[in-house]
Amino acid sequence: GLTVDLTVADATGSDFVASEDEDEKTVTIAAGKTSAAYSVATQADSTDEPNGDVTVTVKAGTGYKVGTAGSAAVTVHDDDASAPAAPCAATTSSFWDESNIALTSTTDSIAVNVTTNDVTVTYRLCKAGSSAIHATGGPTSSKTHTFSSLDAGTQYWVRVESAAQGASQWVAIRTGGGTPAAPTVTIAAVASPVTEGTAARFRVTSSAAAPTGGLTVDLTVADATGSDFVALGDEGSKTVTIAAGHTFAVYSVATQADRVGEPHGTVTATVGLSTAYTVGIAGSAAVTVRDDDGPPIFVSATTNTVGSEVAITFSEPITRLPVHAVWTVTAGGAVKDVISSRISDRSDSPVVTLALAPGKRIAAGQTVKLRYTRLAGAALAGAGGPVADFSDRNVTNAVERPTIVSVAIVSDPGPDKTYARGDRIRVGVTFSEAVTVTGTPTIGVKMGANGGTKPAAYERGSGTTMLTFAYTVVSPNGTPDGDGIGVPVQTSGAGYAGSGLLLKGGAIRSAGTGSDATDLTYAAVAFDPNHLVDSTQAADTTAPTFVSAVVDGRTLTVTFSETLDPTWRPAGEQFVVTDGDGDGDHEIGEGTASVAGAVVTVRLENRFLPTQTNLKLAYTKPGSNPLRDAAENDVESFSNKAVTNNTAPGPTGATVSGKTLTITFDLDLDTSAAAKPAPNRFRYTRGGSPEEHNPTAVTVSGKTVKLTLRHTVTRGEELSVRYIAPASGGLRGAGTSGHPVRSFAIDRVRNDTTKRLPRLSSAIAHFVRHLGDTPTILEVKLTFDALLRTDSPTLNDVEEAIEVKVDGATRTLFDAPAPALPAFLEGNNTYFIYLTGSLAHGQVVTVTYRGGYLHRLAENIPLGHFTDYPVENKVPPDLTAPEFKSATTSPDGKKIFVTFSEPILGGQANFKVSVDGGAGVAPEFIHAVTGEPAKFRLTLKTAVKDGQDVKLSYTKPSSTSRFRDVAGNALESFENKPVFEALPDTAASIVSAVITSVPRSDDTYRKVEKIDVAVTWDKDVTWDLSAANAKLGVRLQIGTDAKRADLVTGGATSGTARVLRFRYRVVSTDSDTTDGIQLGRDNNSNLVLLKSGATLQAANGQSAATNNAALTFAADAKHKVDGSLAADTAAPTLSSAAGDGATLTLTYNERL
Repeated sequence: GLTVDLTVADATGSDFVASEDEDEKTVTIAAGKTSAAYSVATQADSTDEPNGDVTVTVKAGTGYKVGTAGSAAVTVHDDDASAPAAPCAATTSSFWDESNIALTSTTDSIAVNVTTNDVTVTYRLCKAGSSAIHATGGPTSSKTHTFSSLDAGTQYWVRVESAAQGASQWVAIRTGGGTPAAPTVTIAAVASPVTEGTAARFRVTSSAAAPTGGLTVDLTVADATGSDFVALGDEGSKTVTIAAGHTFAVYSVATQADRVGEPHGTVTATVGLSTAYTVGIAGSAAVTVRDDDGPPIFVSATTNTVGSEVAITFSEPITRLPVHAVWTVTAGGAVKDVISSRISDRSDSPVVTLALAPGKRIAAGQTVKLRYTRLAGAALAGAGGPVADFSDRNVTNAVERPTIVSVAIVSDPGPDKTYARGDRIRVGVTFSEAVTVTGTPTIGVKMGANGGTKPAAYERGSGTTMLTFAYTVVSPNGTPDGDGIGVPVQTSGAGYAGSGLLLKGGAIRSAGTGSDATDLTYAAVAFDPNHLVDSTQAADTTAPTFVSAVVDGRTLTVTFSETLDPTWRPAGEQFVVTDGDGDGDHEIGEGTASVAGAVVTVRLENRFLPTQTNLKLAYTKPGSNPLRDAAENDVESFSNKAVTNNTAPGPTGATVSGKTLTITFDLDLDTSAAAKPAPNRFRYTRGGSPEEHNPTAVTVSGKTVKLTLRHTVTRGEELSVRYIAPASGGLRGAGTSGHPVRSFAIDRVRNDTTKRLPRLSSAIAHFVRHLGDTPTILEVKLTFDALLRTDSPTLNDVEEAIEVKVDGATRTLFDAPAPALPAFLEGNNTYFIYLTGSLAHGQVVTVTYRGGYLHRLAENIPLGHFTDYPVENKVPPDLTAPEFKSATTSPDGKKIFVTFSEPILGGQANFKVSVDGGAGVAPEFIHAVTGEPAKFRLTLKTAVKDGQDVKLSYTKPSSTSRFRDVAGNALESFENKPVFEALPDTAASIVSAVITSVPRSDDTYRKVEKIDVAVTWDKDVTWDLSAANAKLGVRLQIGTDAKRADLVTGGATSGTARVLRFRYRVVSTDSDTTDGIQLGRDNNSNLVLLKSGATLQAANGQSAATNNAALTFAADAKHKVDGSLAADTAAPTLSSAAGDGATLTLTYNERL
């Protein structure tokens, strides 16, 4: 199985989930399955409270990736002090709500008063527990109506209907006196997990106090499949009684302790149906029972997607991990070396991950096996002891094969956008990972929509993510229609021979795993008029020539006479710049040259000085990857080309003392006022802090620049400085030819002056986050002017040496809740103190240090004492802005209820609602929900429907009229938040059915050839063929015979999809050579799906249509059948060959 890590969270301020059911959890997807259900028990009580959300988030883990939908929320509705749901079908309208209807009752009657405008209405009465209308009044223009002769003490529902204004909601009322309505019963786990031998306890809760004699609740107790934690006599039907006057009872299920090691399991208790109560939403609960016998046992193993790791899941957490030599991994029969092993970061993780040696990765499709051999003194173990040896365990191979990411034409046809005769057309194919190539694969290039397809052969790129394919233009190639060349997908038919990427007996494999790239599909490249072909034009035979070269420090820029092919880039060492003064100084290029247009850029090994003005350039044409133009004319070797030196002075070092930072350069600087930069062109940071400061003054003299700093830099303190060169002005070399100094940065400039006592330089107090999103921990951060060490004090030592006061009152200190919050580190200049209690904006904070354990790191000089040092209070008036939490539709789809993280004050309502990826539409009305200050109701212009993908976006307006909290913090913009539906599920309908196969060029299918059909529904459908002889097919009318195309399953017996594919193979008796196949014909020419022993339904549990009267089908002469014709199994053979200059013409015995 696959174990998935989860985080369970209750909404802020809610207590629907018990604390033991929150935080980090796991769920396991069984082997061979694609999903698992995870249940979070909610607690029922008798307290009326707002509804809340329970959120489950998938954490990053081993063996899987977290998808876009990595979190989901379920809204939990409070069921206290509210009437049960109306039993009658409810339609609502924006013209009515409960405020339009006033109800009163006596022991046997209910009076209704309508408070809206004059209108003809009909009054309906529905009795609780019945789905039928109990009584009707009207139509009438009267605003009052009384229903008489009703049962005492009974729940009824009332609705008012109007032809002009629609219907109201159902409103509940009880006749006076009588017996109260049946309570709602729910169940939840008291604690989970428990250890075997400890009872699994369940809390059974009633929404109302039990009557005299108590309330007996029926339960069904079940052990997990394959588990035996519960004795047989403790399973099955059971009861628990809630005592009179009480609202809950606890039911215990004994679990059995044994000495047999086994996987964990669950015990489930489910509330049964009864006339004495109704079952709530939380009608079932489970308690996990942990086995405590014996060592962990192997459960499953899987590779990662790149074949470099194997994750092994055991039944128990692993507490001791031996050396990696105890593991043996084989793939495809070959041993894969294990170089390391690790346990997940979680302390209770049952997962061990093995890392494989580089070059020993697992390939896709290989059979992977695992063996564990225990070594003396190096046993893998859990709390129950060492793991027993095992071998030949299957490992799920999750390695992905390389796939094509994109295809593009990468060659440049030149300014006329045309490839001439002899020019090369190049196609770049980018893969999802680096690949290697054997043989000579090809990809088809089509000469316009009406032109032929030519094979571009593999040229280079093996070992990288992009392969280049090339085709040389020959006569009579051309694109006469002016639509340019394109790269089609693999297509049959005239003009498409050789289309697609064809291996031609070679192979394309992952460079890392060796996995074959088996899926070579890609999106076609459209015909591009910027890439025309005209073989009547002579090819470009003129090679690019040198124009100019410039050196700027270590950067060499060379310009040529024409645009170069950017895919041909020689090594930097092919370029050498020599100082022509005769002393032999030279610099060689490094790395790989970059090519853009007609310009080549090379980074030199070292920097030339600005004074070296007699520079010469030489280029040696290499044997591979030379500089060339698009027509493959190579740049020939050259030498002794003049190079312009634009190198500016550069910094050689820096020192700092006190408030003066001195930067030294390799040449004299221009000291004129025009060349003096403003202080804000320099930025410095202190002690590793990211906060930047500007100096207050800049002085330029000779080869130095002195900065006057805003802070005193003490002995041992380090800072970093950077210079931001302006567009004009700023530092430059001395003299008329001096070049501007480029931007630069110098790190770790240290003050190495004389000793002195370290001192406190700043102190701040603020709240910081701890294990959550809300800042909750009060931290005082002390920053000193030197690096410190401590005598490893205890908390008592700290409390004796340091005192923090808030408004004059001493606060209690406590240890940092490591590792979530920072603590003091040796060699740092920052010390953290954590306080109990709260801190409000504006309160006065001071800190006192009495000495004892803080010292300068290097010289062990003690920190000086200080008293009531002022601490900057950085607590703002309000800590957080409101955030979007969730959105849910109303049952009729006409409204969206949006919940925020805190109460909201309305403003300019820039909401947009999009449906199924369409454009966002503003809602018709927006109102705050009465009594729920954090919720707003959006009324839509058009109701949304079941199955539609609804998203909500909000744009914060630039004006002051914004959605905000009471402190004025504005709600930030958000996009495409999911809107969860509360709509009833609907059946799946067929929207299309087409024949997708393509017959040979005579439009005729021969014997054994395939006819494929695709049927599409408007939502996902689930099919199941597991029953004996089950069939699911589509009717085909071939001539006078009805045939069946069967579902293509790929070997599976069940599945879920929106499009199902069916296939029929032609037999010798099939014949329809005139009007062709008719799809799905019945007496009305409607589509017909044929089911025999199979099941087909919508994935939401509703029915799935097998017909659609709106779709009609006629016979199609493009799909004829002649089963008497044998399938073509003979390969084409060469009949003749003729040559004419550069053209070779091959003639075959049949159409290609």
